[in-house]
Amino acid sequence: MSRVSIYVIKEISSSFLFIFSFITMVVWLSQALRNLEILSSDNVTVGSFFFYTILLIPKLSMITIPISIFLAIIFALNKLRIDSELIVFGSTGNSNRNILFKPLLAISLFFFFIMFFLSIYLVPLCSAEIREKITEIRSSSINTSILKEKRFITPDDNLTFFFKEIKDKDIYGLLIHDRSEKNNIKTYVAKRGYLENKNNNNLILLYDGSMQIYDDKQGKISEIDFDSYSIDLKNFDRVEDGSLYVDEKTTFELFGKVYSKKNNNEEFGILHSRLTKALYIFSLVFLPLIIFKIIKKPDDNSVILISFVIILGIIIKFFEITMETILIENNSLVIISYTLPVFIFLIVISFLYLNINYIKEKIKK
Repeated sequence: MSRVSIYVIKEISSSFLFIFSFITMVVWLSQALRNLEILSSDNVTVGSFFFYTILLIPKLSMITIPISIFLAIIFALNKLRIDSELIVFGSTGNSNRNILFKPLLAISLFFFFIMFFLSIYLVPLCSAEIREKITEIRSSSINTSILKEKRFITPDDNLTFFFKEIKDKDIYGLLIHDRSEKNNIKTYVAKRGYLENKNNNNLILLYDGSMQIYDDKQGKISEIDFDSYSIDLKNFDRVEDGSLYVDEKTTFELFGKVYSKKNNNEEFGILHSRLTKALYIFSLVFLPLIIFKIIKKPDDNSVILISFVIILGIIIKFFEITMETILIENNSLVIISYTLPVFIFLIVISFLYLNINYIKEKIKK
């Protein structure tokens, strides 16, 4: 590979790293903040929450990588044009198209394999891990990790805790509201308590307190004082369905189902969508060359053309995203899902090799 190609790759790579980092961080933060309620409503630590949100990055990268490399190429090549570096490169007698073709081909092949790896392996793996993490969080039993001082905690729809002070497993100033029996709503108040685990079953032991029972049928409240009392928390344990959605299943599993013809429409569509997503990267990488085929001088106004090419890039990305939904609804369009990205790429390449001046002369005649 020539020095010019290496130089162009370095310029594009530096722009890509900046744009990709910025866009991915913004999108990742928005998703992390969107799921922030998990910290307060479920039995989860900050470390678990951070691990859960990190697993979102591969899936987000499937969107941010194509956008970032597309914008990075436009930005880097436009910089080369404004700085007259493309003119210097062209002094060898080669056109901008021929100078940039090799580095862009290398970049497109590199990101094709990155996207293919993400789509086929890493994204399904991380999605399955996220599902397992959510199941673990939502199926967990009530334990010390959810205990927080001076806050009303509702680990279950029928149970509310309030603790004035917590020292290890010792609890002081307890209030527990139990709504598991609609006709007998219980409220426990105790000076101190202790969370104990026996045979993998959590109990909360209350000392020196009272229990108020509200009889909904009679509309009466009865109160019982006690020196000690235990509440079995097993009835409030939650069991979350850990079944994987189709997009969380491995590609190997989906391929096995399709091969044995035991698949449904969604499994068929998801499988072939994974195989074709990376193909769109070639069109997005070479599309910016249209700008530098038409505009050659550093002082040429390129704002309108750049805006037009960006819109075309958005349309290509739109086709990629919507094609999965279309394929799920109609499996017979599987051939189109493979030929569409190739067709778009051939249109882009054909335009790059189109002799515009020749066409203009023909139109004038």
